[in-house]
Amino acid sequence: MFISDFRKDFYDIVLHKRVLVLVALDVDAICACRILQSLFQCDHVEYTLIPIGGRQDLEKAYLEHSETFQHVVMINCGANIDILDTLQPPENIQFYICDSHRPIDLVNIYNETQVKLLMKQEDDFSSIPEYDKIFRDDDSEDEDEDSGNESDSSLPSGKRRRLDENALERRMGRRQIGRASCRERV
Repeated sequence: MFISDFRKDFYDIVLHKRVLVLVALDVDAICACRILQSLFQCDHVEYTLIPIGGRQDLEKAYLEHSETFQHVVMINCGANIDILDTLQPPENIQFYICDSHRPIDLVNIYNETQVKLLMKQEDDFSSIPEYDKIFRDDDSEDEDEDSGNESDSSLPSGKRRRLDENALERRMGRRQIGRASCRERV
């Protein structure tokens, strides 16, 4: 989800919290990080800064520090991958992504709970397709037509709810396996 008011929707939220800052190793990211560090230091925000060289570094850094932070700021990394699928965070973790790289993963754009995109709305985002055109459930539409039920189309169908529950169960299983393998390495 795009954030329109950076101060209210981002900075005021992380102001008195511990923040994990993941920064790509490029000039733009380092400059933006230095500005953010100055703000954090002025307002006494506790943060941990980790340089990120690629996707593997991102996954490794997140796994090592995920249990101590609820707010993760990603500078010039993370927008073009499905952050929730890649890192599989718990529901209480918030990601704030400031990334100039394109394209932006559509799952990050339409996630309204855990992923906040810190990007200008003046950028050309008019070509982003609508949510319903991308994430539609063809099976449940066919099922609704065959059954003849005249239910409210704004409510999610039972079939779709079951698919989401199954996906969540699989995701939780992968998290437990990932955590177990991390503990074995230590």
